[in-house]
Amino acid sequence: MKSKNILLTGGALSQNHGAEAMTIASIQIIKDVLPQSNIFITSKIDEDRKYARNHNVEFIEYPRSILGRLKIVLVGFICAFLHLKPKNEFLSGIYKSDLIIDITGDSFGDYKSLNVLSIGLRQLPIIFFNKPLIIFPQSLGPFIHFFSKIMARIIFNYSKVIFIRERISLNYIRTFLNNPQNIFFCIDTAFFLEENTEETNYDKFYEKNNESLLIIGIAASQLISSEKYIEIFSNLSNQIINSYGHKILLIPHVIDTIAYKNDDRIVLKKIYQNIHRKEKCLIIEEDLPAPILKKLIGMCDIFIGSRMHSNIAAISSNVPTIAISNSHKFLGIMELYEQGEYVLNVNNLDFNNLINCFNKICDLKDKIKEKLKYFNSKYQKQYRELLQKSLKLFLRK
Repeated sequence: MKSKNILLTGGALSQNHGAEAMTIASIQIIKDVLPQSNIFITSKIDEDRKYARNHNVEFIEYPRSILGRLKIVLVGFICAFLHLKPKNEFLSGIYKSDLIIDITGDSFGDYKSLNVLSIGLRQLPIIFFNKPLIIFPQSLGPFIHFFSKIMARIIFNYSKVIFIRERISLNYIRTFLNNPQNIFFCIDTAFFLEENTEETNYDKFYEKNNESLLIIGIAASQLISSEKYIEIFSNLSNQIINSYGHKILLIPHVIDTIAYKNDDRIVLKKIYQNIHRKEKCLIIEEDLPAPILKKLIGMCDIFIGSRMHSNIAAISSNVPTIAISNSHKFLGIMELYEQGEYVLNVNNLDFNNLINCFNKICDLKDKIKEKLKYFNSKYQKQYRELLQKSLKLFLRK
């Protein structure tokens, strides 16, 4: 098979380490199918430029502003209509691509303002230049507004294949599109991410002087960092340390070095300040790449995550996990592993239901670990082959 140009849109190689996990795993899946392929990645994060070189992919900058994206759509339409070769870097990337893969994740829906418009503007030039589009495993919808529904139908009906990573979104999209034939279930590509096995400065924290001691990982989210939320996790951490003698690892999964708003280190520092016995707690303040984060999460005995991809890092490492949910994607993914009872909605979260869930998962941790091993063994092989098969189908054309 001759070399192909493949463009990845919607991913990232830094800051949002869930998106990074999806991106790195997707790159590896592509290289497994076509080692000599030329892979390009679009990103609005300039820092990704240097990380792209580390993964032997080319970086293409995509504008942050809606106005900049509208301009690209207009120029793309004119170039496609007049059969002109575009000079814009992003449009040129689309123009020379043999296949485009979208790995946005979970933003294509109306639960955040302008999400559908923002992502739709990125997809429209793909349609203008008539390039094959595959949507890699994501959570999609809901689509509430009239404009959103139109945009979603245009993109989904154009896409060659749509993979959806949990059953709730799958059922919704099948109904939304009247049960089309190009939609399939597949686990999130972050499940395929390989951990970095090299030693870190944090490995010593995991040392135990007795087998009953547990390492409890907590990934809090700055997106839901209310005073009540901080109080609950502070009280939980103190209870775990004082009553059980376990250790607490506070680990950020999203970093924001641009606006400094959506940065999990902010909420984790507030929790850390409230912990009484700080010698039993380690807070990660360093911005670590996804493969190292997966290693550190995978070394925990129990994990509690408010970031879905931090939970995926735990589940795929066979770590019993409590998911603090702020959308349907958490429940949908946990149910794949028969772990739905360990999903707690953040809107109803209180200390009592969290500590009760923690006590339950501690009691059943060995059985849960075996169940996770079973599903990981089953899903990893089955769905990796499904993604590879879809790539081979379109790359041979």
